Amino acid sequence: MEGIAKTHEDIEAQIRDIQSKKKEIIIEGDKGVGLGESGYFDSEIYDTGAGKGKYEGYVTSIAANDEVDDEEEDVGFAQKRSSGFGANVAFYSDLAAVDKDFDPLAEHRRPTIADREDEYRQKRRRMIISPERVDPFADG
Repeated sequence: MEGIAKTHEDIEAQIRDIQSKKKEIIIEGDKGVGLGESGYFDSEIYDTGAGKGKYEGYVTSIAANDEVDDEEEDVGFAQKRSSGFGANVAFYSDLAAVDKDFDPLAEHRRPTIADREDEYRQKRRRMIISPERVDPFADG
């Protein structure tokens, strides 16, 4: 039955044909691995037999005392600070001489609209819009 099945009977026949081919493949092919059987796998990674323990090569006990083993030496850090790290004194003195409000990129900054206004138009931003109001219920 080749091609696309169009009727219900053709579809059912095609399904039966595919199922029979699948059964033949399973009968002829290898059987799967049973529950108690061992399958094919990499023996270097998964081999647990031949006297090898699951945790061979690992430390399986916890020390009963607080002594440090010879393998684990306690390495302390030096507490003194070396004078070789950090900036030199000349840099700090030059830094103190520079004005704190100095902007090195001021010449490259784009002027805003407020910078282009004259004194008369700047007054409107400083005006008080409404007088300060008193809350009559503030005293209680």
